Amino acid sequence: MTEQRIYSTTPNNLNPSPINKFEQPVVQVSAGFNWTVFVLEDGSAYETKRIDRNSNRQKLNVKPILMARCGYTHYALLSREGDVYGRGAISENYGQIGMGASKNCRVPEIIPFFKEKKGELDVVSIKCSCYCTFYLCENQQLWASGYNQSGQVGIKEIGKNQYYPVKIGDKVTDVYTDNYSYYVFWKTEDGKVMGSGKFGNVYKLELTNCQELKQHEFIDMSVGYTQSLVLTQKKSDGLQELFQLSGANLRKINVNFNSPIVEMSSGNNHHFIRLEDNTVYSITNGGVLNTSKYNLPTCKSGMKWTVVCSSSDTIFLEDLPSNGRNTIQKDLLFSYENSLGTDLEIVKGYRIHKDFVKARIGKPIDKIKEVISGWKKEDLDLLFLWMYTGRYSGKKQADLLGSLLGINDLFKTKIMDTMKQLWIDEDGKNFTILVKEEDMGEEEEEQEQEEEEQEEEFVEIPVHKFILYARSGLYRDMFQTIESEQDSVTDQSGKIPEAIELFVKYLYLDKIELTADDDPALVVEELINAAEFFQLSDEKKFNREITKIQKQFKL
Repeated sequence: MTEQRIYSTTPNNLNPSPINKFEQPVVQVSAGFNWTVFVLEDGSAYETKRIDRNSNRQKLNVKPILMARCGYTHYALLSREGDVYGRGAISENYGQIGMGASKNCRVPEIIPFFKEKKGELDVVSIKCSCYCTFYLCENQQLWASGYNQSGQVGIKEIGKNQYYPVKIGDKVTDVYTDNYSYYVFWKTEDGKVMGSGKFGNVYKLELTNCQELKQHEFIDMSVGYTQSLVLTQKKSDGLQELFQLSGANLRKINVNFNSPIVEMSSGNNHHFIRLEDNTVYSITNGGVLNTSKYNLPTCKSGMKWTVVCSSSDTIFLEDLPSNGRNTIQKDLLFSYENSLGTDLEIVKGYRIHKDFVKARIGKPIDKIKEVISGWKKEDLDLLFLWMYTGRYSGKKQADLLGSLLGINDLFKTKIMDTMKQLWIDEDGKNFTILVKEEDMGEEEEEQEQEEEEQEEEFVEIPVHKFILYARSGLYRDMFQTIESEQDSVTDQSGKIPEAIELFVKYLYLDKIELTADDDPALVVEELINAAEFFQLSDEKKFNREITKIQKQFKL
């Protein structure tokens, strides 16, 4: 990875100042009033004081960390193994660390509640508001603990602090709050966004039911102390619009950007947004744009600025782009943007992966080519961005293409549905991995040795070449050295055929599916080794899948 840069502002210095680098790249940072937590590439985590992030860095005695979130005077950590840690509540204990009214933690400690319920209630994401922590579980239940004087925790008993985690929602897909906020919002699988806190005279708000958003689709939000930003797109044309939420009042922010908004963060009385072109803007609580104070250096190629607001200052972390996409979408877009494995120039200047686009649209390539042949560059850019990421930036273009091809609501088709279809479509796979059969038993081996000629037997695992291009560093490098016409290769990993096939299936579906005939312990070991051998593009999601299997079968 290219040398990483990190900057921060302070209340007295609004010009970004550099933060000393760590021994490894920082993959995540979260900041509150008391502490800032940095998570490094290997999962190690460091705690620093807010005022001085360059000295007194304390390496935390915790398991490798997947996620860190800071509140005002506390923070929570989620390990790669699924353990949840709490730290803080030293002078003001409202239940924000979920360990009881008298508990305070001067170092991170595993929260007993979730440790005792492992396998039954597995936390996959954490968020911290000012004095609360929210725990999103794999079964889509949302749990919370902390300060509830204004309904911030999300329970009915207003004014009663919650010192241990309590369930506040079901079928939850996303949670929105920030380190200095007295509000929390969550999105359910039916698309509703619910809020908890003091909204005038009420303590609950269904944000998506507000009159101002009736003609909009919710995309994202960042939640500040008294005011929040709500990002939507208009149902009529797919264009983004930004709203400011104060109490229960929504007000549109009249501003036009040259690029879509992809990231937002809020603090006490300030907000930051980052656009797709990597420019960063600040917004005051009055909704006035201020672009002159944050002149960040240009990011190095392939990197982006991640913006993290604390209560009163801001951190700018230079890291690899994700834009909220899952692993498959990120890998597909990378291979498209860099013409890796593309096999057709559908219109001049636009090379695509033919099988992927055909499956994505569900119509012959010639027909798609005919429809888009006269489109403007900006419309083609948005269309292919939508094709490879599913991002709504291209909703208008996808709808137009769909209407011309006779497809209703084309923009609603999902990337994962396309990937499932490609996995099932054996006829379309244009490359084969040849895997040697398992070693024979002694008797069979002796019989074979007696024969004059002995032929090696291979199991054939068909795959789309562009999938290997997109998701495997090993094959990406290999395809640069072999003939383009070559349609097979002998696997050199030494893994059993069942494990290689299961791993290839993971490349399509982003999940591991065992059958009744699989030996879980053997398969897990083989899969872990296969991921390392194949140089999987992003192992974090893969490791979470492995952890789920280990928990399921108590390995």
